[in-house]
Amino acid sequence: MNVVDIFGEKTKRTQRRNILLGDPGKRHNNDLYSTPPVATYALHVHGDPPERILEPAAGRGWMVNELIRCGHEVFAYDKYVDLDAPSWIGTQDFLTSSHDGRAEGVVTNPPFKSGLPMRFAELALSRYPYVALFCRLTFLESYMRRSLFERYPLNTMLIFSGRVNFTENRFNEKAGQCGGMVSYAWFIWDRRPRLSIIPSGFVRHVHVDTDGLYEAWRAETSNKVI
Repeated sequence: MNVVDIFGEKTKRTQRRNILLGDPGKRHNNDLYSTPPVATYALHVHGDPPERILEPAAGRGWMVNELIRCGHEVFAYDKYVDLDAPSWIGTQDFLTSSHDGRAEGVVTNPPFKSGLPMRFAELALSRYPYVALFCRLTFLESYMRRSLFERYPLNTMLIFSGRVNFTENRFNEKAGQCGGMVSYAWFIWDRRPRLSIIPSGFVRHVHVDTDGLYEAWRAETSNKVI
């Protein structure tokens, strides 16, 4: 390999790292990062989401499709509807929307820029007893978000022992969904009235076996991505 090739390969690696780690100049349009189905499946298995769900940052519909496959009824829209999105995804800005009384909770992967996850969380928590956000683990950090967690204590965190991947055009392969570079988790608030064995103020941590869960998802979907 000559010197030009070496620098070329280094540049490619740097560009890929910037995209995955969130370099502002390399972000996807409208912060669209489709959620790998195995991540949504993990919520269905371990997060006890309600039957009727609002997905207000639906993107191209990957999370919605998996929730429907798992038996949930989903009402979905997005502020920016992608040209490749299914026709049944509506156009709506969640932050200026009215309350949708059909849903029992919110499940979404919110845009990460400009403090949007916290704004999504605050609005969702003011309206629904169940909220699950798929965010980077760094969502736990900062003084601003500390106030959110003090006002609305978490119930459960689903942490992936093997990081998930967001390579949408390879979601039909394990490498497209597993083995990413950034740590993500499900942040779950569940205030539905029911008997709980978890004392108030304590957070249940579930460490998801990403590889094992992917194989279970594969078995259920018969090697087909919806």
